Amino acid sequence: MTRKIVAFLSIFALALGAACGDDGNAGIECVQNSNCNLNQMSGICHEAPSGRHWCAYDDTTCPSGYRYSTIDVGDGLAGVCVAEEPPDAGTPDAPVIDAGVDASVDAMIPPADAAVDAGPTDIVTNNQLADLVLGQPNFVRKDANAGGQGAGSLYFPDGVAAVGTRLWVADGANERLLQWETEPVSLQDDADFVVGQMGFTSSTAGATQNRMGTAFSGMSVWAAGTTLVASDTANNRVLVWFPLPDANNENAVNVLGQSNFTSSTAGKNANQLDSPRGLWTDGVRLIVADTDNHRVLIWTSFPVANGEVADVVLGWSGFGMGAGDTIINPPTASSLRRPEGVYYDGARLYVSDTGNNRVLVWNGIPSSNNAPADLVIGQVNFTSRAGNGGQAGVNAAGLSAPKGVAVSGTNLFVADAANDRVVVFSTIPATNGASATFALGQTNLFGDTNPINAAQNNLKGPSGLVVADDKLYVVQNTWHRVTRFQLNIP
Repeated sequence: MTRKIVAFLSIFALALGAACGDDGNAGIECVQNSNCNLNQMSGICHEAPSGRHWCAYDDTTCPSGYRYSTIDVGDGLAGVCVAEEPPDAGTPDAPVIDAGVDASVDAMIPPADAAVDAGPTDIVTNNQLADLVLGQPNFVRKDANAGGQGAGSLYFPDGVAAVGTRLWVADGANERLLQWETEPVSLQDDADFVVGQMGFTSSTAGATQNRMGTAFSGMSVWAAGTTLVASDTANNRVLVWFPLPDANNENAVNVLGQSNFTSSTAGKNANQLDSPRGLWTDGVRLIVADTDNHRVLIWTSFPVANGEVADVVLGWSGFGMGAGDTIINPPTASSLRRPEGVYYDGARLYVSDTGNNRVLVWNGIPSSNNAPADLVIGQVNFTSRAGNGGQAGVNAAGLSAPKGVAVSGTNLFVADAANDRVVVFSTIPATNGASATFALGQTNLFGDTNPINAAQNNLKGPSGLVVADDKLYVVQNTWHRVTRFQLNIP
């Protein structure tokens, strides 16, 4: 018998051995439904998003009706609800192996030159190591302005953006935006330009055309085409640069949330803002998370005048409601509580409803005030808001204070800030309370490490996210850094 046949039989024997164990809810990587039959319990051999097959069993509390086994299941899926309805027949049963007849085994082994379908490629792995850090000289430093304020230091950053080869980081407590003209290539790589300050060593706060307020948490940035926008959180406004800056300290060309560049009063009318944070634009439309007003504002055509009014508000029945008004509790499909992240992928609008521990998803960009979301992530329904989906611990389906959101292809990334991780969905969720596939910053989707020391694979309170080409940049505000992860994109 060839070495290949022996290896195959060893794997198959493991599967059958698990099926004959005493644990009524055991499981292992399977090749056929019968591998999952335990005592009086019948299971199905279900294909996970990774392309591997794991045993799953009936569970009416799961939307799909099935839950993966609690042990011996890889891909971080042990005990997780199957995300989609399994095929009726499961994985077809393989031919019965008669250990005494080599021919029956050989019949199951494809010819050496046969094509092998390896399944979909995983875009990341659990607890993956970052390959680069900005703001720190190494992966274990976490102090503010490490080495002294300069072109490579950070002090409470919160947002990150990219377009083409350019990268921006909103460096909140240094009251500035750092701009790299080309992709950073080394640890604590120096930025090429600074926006909001005369130079890299100045940090003067203000409310002018070329200054920003001090933001220890929340300031964000986004770019598209030749347009750069930043939420000047402390000054209750959004600044716009067009075209993209190409020198230090360039003036913004217009301001939103205020009627001029020197006022900074908070408000809740259609032309006002209160501590805005996350934003998104494609250069044609603009969407802003107006955090302290518990709403999202949408400009359906890009505003070109100072203080231009928004067209649509989400979170309230109309404009003029926000800070000081009673927050809806329990939440609904329309309500928001301190949203901090927004993202549109061309088909769906994602809003990190941070205070309700969930991400709301709309099919398309809503055109009417207070439009209800079509889907919720992090909760099983629209009226729940407890952290981690109300479960006792960290899990694959729940979120706690989510912030940044990003999409690459069919992969959704959510900065699950209070759980010190970024959760990754290998397919865009289609049902409420869908389970994530991977976790960056934790060993698996049930990891609840609260890291004290910085490391190459640790995350602390991740906030801003951006996917640039085949890389994911993750901002960690209190560790004063941005870490970068390589994405496995075919």
